[in-house]
Amino acid sequence: MTEPEALLPRALALARTIAEMPPETLRYTKRCMAAAAGSSFEAAFTREHDEGFGKISLALDKLPRR
Repeated sequence: MTEPEALLPRALALARTIAEMPPETLRYTKRCMAAAAGSSFEAAFTREHDEGFGKISLALDKLPRR
């Protein structure tokens, strides 16, 4: 838990961290959060997991083979 006097500095630090993320990461996160609205934790986690690992799998398939 963040103490009240530390709340603003903590919020600004978190905002900086978010602002430094790649745009595609932020778009993906926003999509997942919007899709999860009203879902259970388990359903939201499963959707994010399946979508995220599906993208990783597609990206790995595009890598040149040695």
